[in-house]
Amino acid sequence: MSNQEYQEKVEKKFGKPLKEIMYHLCVIKDIVPYEGASILDVPRSV
Repeated sequence: MSNQEYQEKVEKKFGKPLKEIMYHLCVIKDIVPYEGASILDVPRSV
């Protein structure tokens, strides 16, 4: 899968733009990249 496909998958799953999802995970919840990738169900490199 390409990064664009992962982005579309995550946005569809959460019903929000990726920017909002990442802000919530990284800034508000202070989640590390490994945990964030697990929550979003994508490879860490994405």
